[in-house]
Amino acid sequence: MKDVFEKTFTELGGKGLLKESFNAGETDFRSLLSKVRASKADAMYLAGYYSEIAVLMRQAKELGLKVKTFSCVGVYEPQFIDLAKSAAEGLIFSAPAYDPKSHRPATIAFVENFKKSNNNTEPGIFQAHGYDSLKVIAEAIKMANTTNTDEVRKALYSIKNFEGATGVMSIDKNGDVDKDSRILQVKNGSFVSYEGN
Repeated sequence: MKDVFEKTFTELGGKGLLKESFNAGETDFRSLLSKVRASKADAMYLAGYYSEIAVLMRQAKELGLKVKTFSCVGVYEPQFIDLAKSAAEGLIFSAPAYDPKSHRPATIAFVENFKKSNNNTEPGIFQAHGYDSLKVIAEAIKMANTTNTDEVRKALYSIKNFEGATGVMSIDKNGDVDKDSRILQVKNGSFVSYEGN
């Protein structure tokens, strides 16, 4: 994600890009955040998973760092807001069109079944992706009418308009998934559609 962001940022005329990285499981981001503050950046983009990004955002708030913050689908889990608390407010990120409160039949069925099996816990994006991945593979095996990997792959790459929990998806000849996405924001402790500001 970092490479794609950097390429797109530069192509669109962005300047003054400060690149830093962190490892999974890291818990102290103060040095990295000090560099961001010293750079006088207007914004920061955080590519990673909710556990690290939640800690990073709490530490940014503790250090008084006030920049527009963007991220990716890795934060789209209920635990992110629980961990980041008020430091999550205002975070803007992109994600597939998955909405656990959707009225789409495929999403409703997935959420209801997940809650029944998981003490009424609402499923996040990773659970929904896992579910859809398995359903898409099962569909490809059914289409191929075999478990031969070459035949299943060909069938997989020809799937069009598959209705999953995360939305309608198609897979192209390279194996890339095409599905709707949306821009979300953390507002008042919840994930909501971004409306600009």
